[in-house]
Amino acid sequence: MIYFKNKQHGFLETVLISIGRGLWFLISWPFKKLLGIKKPELFNKAKNLAKWLEIEKLLESDDRIHAEQAVMRADKFFDAQLKHGGAKGNTFADRLRDYEDHFNYNTYQLIWQAHKLRNQITHDENHKPTISECKSALNKFRRGLENIGAL
Repeated sequence: MIYFKNKQHGFLETVLISIGRGLWFLISWPFKKLLGIKKPELFNKAKNLAKWLEIEKLLESDDRIHAEQAVMRADKFFDAQLKHGGAKGNTFADRLRDYEDHFNYNTYQLIWQAHKLRNQITHDENHKPTISECKSALNKFRRGLENIGAL
């Protein structure tokens, strides 16, 4: 839950917001338990995993063309999950930046690296990534998907 996304908070504001959230949790938790209220799942993990396994299956042929296709599909799938998660923006880059606070720094950078490989495949006809580079990109996308709870 992000209430003041674009505002930098001072120390006192941060402490007061944290105390307020803690109190809200303590007050609402017994009622949620009593009424059996659960937070709805944002992502359909089973469906997403089935689609992801189809993408990874492209790597089994050990063919560079299929590996490139896997990176393209993984990028598109990741983008769809960002949209489903509520990320705003017109492009993948915009949506990833909007969703940045859902990732730790390292995972965020890995996703960018994977997306950059996708852009090279798409826009630079002279760039021929190795199968190993494509597998690495898929692992980076997968790590990001797991991080946001989509897989």
